[in-house]
Amino acid sequence: MKELSLSIVSFFLLLISISSVLAQKEMKLTESLDKNSTPMQAKPKGIGTVTKYQFGPYKIVSGKEGWTTTTANSRFFSLHTESKSKKKLSFVFVKDLKDSVLVNVSVNTDIKQMDSHFAEGWSILKDSKENYMAIMSFPSDTATWRMMIANRVGSDVKGEPFEGMLTDGNSSIQIKEVEEWNDGKKSKIIGTVGYEFYSGGSSVAAVQASPDTFQKKIVWIRSDVDTKLQLILAAASAAMMVRVESTLTD
Repeated sequence: MKELSLSIVSFFLLLISISSVLAQKEMKLTESLDKNSTPMQAKPKGIGTVTKYQFGPYKIVSGKEGWTTTTANSRFFSLHTESKSKKKLSFVFVKDLKDSVLVNVSVNTDIKQMDSHFAEGWSILKDSKENYMAIMSFPSDTATWRMMIANRVGSDVKGEPFEGMLTDGNSSIQIKEVEEWNDGKKSKIIGTVGYEFYSGGSSVAAVQASPDTFQKKIVWIRSDVDTKLQLILAAASAAMMVRVESTLTD
């Protein structure tokens, strides 16, 4: 009995050890961003329809979900099925409880799949397309920033599967996927571990938002970037974390 108890304790200690190791991973950054930024771990504070992430001087203070609609189409005797869903949500993002940003998000998802083993419930994903848009506006400013993400996965997808941009109509910041940890390793199962923001070819910010819930969520923003742009990049990073979380709960 004593040996069994020790085995159980050892098993739980092993799980804790594994979780600790996994939680310490950080995504690979470009050298310039790594040298000119300080990592800010994002932690959830409180419970709500939108997780209230907080990192550094930034945090989501409120959020709500709008309407969600889903439609499906499958012809009789056909192995092909199609489904579409639309979703809206919004949240208020602040810095030091002073500067605030209202973020309105809309998500459109189209999925095409083929049921190859209908009896067992297996299906082949042929094309899944997600259009994610976050509109960021300020109470004291007429400027509006838009973050647009187009992501496609499936056997029929050709070309670049991911495209992302953050813009106010004048300046444009490119968003790129990161699939590598800072130890040089990649995960074939998880794939994307985070995203990096580029302005004029230089990395200005990054957010670690892996679907792996064991991993920390972290934000990096260059310290020499304009303070207004820092707020935009922080809000965009929060929107990316909300996006990843939304895909896990849908």
